Amino acid sequence: MVSHKLGYTTADFCANKMNHFMDCVKFFLAMWWFFTLIMVSSYTANLATFLIVQEMDHSIKSLSDLPKQTRVRYGCVDTGSTAAFFRVSL
Repeated sequence: MVSHKLGYTTADFCANKMNHFMDCVKFFLAMWWFFTLIMVSSYTANLATFLIVQEMDHSIKSLSDLPKQTRVRYGCVDTGSTAAFFRVSL
């Protein structure tokens, strides 16, 4: 239904016998429907994402929280530059 209206709007917009005022009105209406389509699509996508995404666990909020937990393993490669940095600085 919307595609038919857009088709008629485009055909009427391109017709040579239309006056300038009607062309402007039809162009504005076509842009309004395009804007509405984009807004509804964005709302639907955000709503679907909101309903699907589960709550994430934010138990680690700082570096001091890392040693207090057991779920996430952490460390550095023994031969890497990070380990060498901590050997020298400590």
